[in-house]
Amino acid sequence: MSSSCGRDCGGSGGVRPYIRSKVPRLRWTPELHRCFVNAIQTLGGHH
Repeated sequence: MSSSCGRDCGGSGGVRPYIRSKVPRLRWTPELHRCFVNAIQTLGGHH
């Protein structure tokens, strides 16, 4: 018994088309990471 996710998962079995998002992708920079860590520390995370 052979199966493929395309059939079993409700898909068409083909490759879905690329749909470009209206929102640009976020580039994770060292500066952004520092801001993230600062926000987590301010909110009281990782204790």
